[in-house]
Amino acid sequence: MQDLLLGIDICDDYSQISYFNPQTLEAETLGITEEEASCMVPTVICKEKGTDSWFIGADAYRCALYGKGTMVDKLVSSLGSTIVGAAVAVIGITTLPDSTTPYAPGMEWVVVVLFCVVPMIAWIATLIAMKGYTLTGKRMKEIQEVNAKRRDAIAEGMSLEEAMEKYK
Repeated sequence: MQDLLLGIDICDDYSQISYFNPQTLEAETLGITEEEASCMVPTVICKEKGTDSWFIGADAYRCALYGKGTMVDKLVSSLGSTIVGAAVAVIGITTLPDSTTPYAPGMEWVVVVLFCVVPMIAWIATLIAMKGYTLTGKRMKEIQEVNAKRRDAIAEGMSLEEAMEKYK
């Protein structure tokens, strides 16, 4: 069985999921439906009022536009404010701090945690995730060279299966 390589791109405006297609040797974007081969989905969600139904993308916009649901957009940016809001609520501040917010006991620890500890935890998680990652710069160049040979062979008339078998 071949390994499946997925890429998830989550941004404030649009998100997409892509995968590596070993037959074309290219990354391809997944669509929501069979008709949509390439799809950038608006990064929004909407919960329909009175039901347990959730919508994403254009359907979420439509549901909110007709007043049938509550929409949340800018999910990536919202997450940062949510974390800051929760952290300052722990020390008793009831609004997001700004330059006029008076000092509160524990504020220095919130700053240390949010600007030092949280990034360190994220870096450690990244290191753990990359521990089993064996791709090096040298190996990447080798893969690119093999893929170039395969493309050239296919362009010259060799079948995909023959090129995959010949150039490994």
